[in-house]
Amino acid sequence: MATESVYLRIEGIPQSWQAPYVTRKGRVFSKAKMKQWQRSVILQARAQRQGPLLSGPLMAQYEFVLPSPKNAFAGQLKNTKPDLANLVKCLEDALEGTVIENDACIALYLFAFKRYALNAEQPHATVRLWPAADYNEIARTALRLVEQRMARA
Repeated sequence: MATESVYLRIEGIPQSWQAPYVTRKGRVFSKAKMKQWQRSVILQARAQRQGPLLSGPLMAQYEFVLPSPKNAFAGQLKNTKPDLANLVKCLEDALEGTVIENDACIALYLFAFKRYALNAEQPHATVRLWPAADYNEIARTALRLVEQRMARA
């Protein structure tokens, strides 16, 4: 079980998970940009954190900062492709065996979002992982977040 919290900042343009494709001859290929991003995540994660793999249950928070097009406001939430779930999946697949034992050990997503980069900000992803001692702690955390959100509404 994890006893520490982890913060990682992964530089580069986040890529989403894409299903491998099969040629007519039966060869299986993965998208090159996705594989390159995952290799970069692995290298940067190893450089930022040494130690045993985290095992669950864990709480996770993800932020994906993507290049800002000319017609978008800096920092604006991104509501177009790539799909947020596939960004998370691609990142978690790269972290598996590098930082976390298995991506199935993530029991609660505190939040995950994608936004455009601010003016001088470079594209990147941030990852925060915390241990969740048991189901009751996870439930209390989730309930507290929902109550805070409803209080602001």
